[in-house]
Amino acid sequence: MNEQKKVRSRRPEIIWLVGAAIVIGVLIVAGAVWYAISSSVEKDNLGEGGQPLLVVSLTGGLCGEGVTCKSEHPIGVDGSFVGFDSLTDSEVVELKQLIKESRLRELKKTDTKMCASYYDGADVGIRVPSWGEEIYTPCLLLGAEDDKLVVFVEKILS
Repeated sequence: MNEQKKVRSRRPEIIWLVGAAIVIGVLIVAGAVWYAISSSVEKDNLGEGGQPLLVVSLTGGLCGEGVTCKSEHPIGVDGSFVGFDSLTDSEVVELKQLIKESRLRELKKTDTKMCASYYDGADVGIRVPSWGEEIYTPCLLLGAEDDKLVVFVEKILS
């Protein structure tokens, strides 16, 4: 007698493997594109040495837990301002010039001025990464209210 062997088709398995390979390939390409875009966007808002132009810190006031609050808001060279509206191109140009002209580093500290944090408000701090890590708190500096950089920062915060 003639016995016929039944041959099982491998077509569904091959189709499944090809489909899975295509999906994995698409995910890899999408991940690479996302990484390239996010890396370039992140770098576009940073200045020399990978630093923002300026960092505004808000310190003081009462948080829900009853502790002092602190937040930092970097301003990138592209005008991005974390937590606030972005700066216009002309404001970025102005900010760069004001950083060059600012006298904040020369001002003397005082203990006699009143800061907003004394009344549960937030104190503004200004850090210019190209100057170093020091944070300048205008409410503790004599003559800071006349510094055009301080005036500019207070304007963009309001």
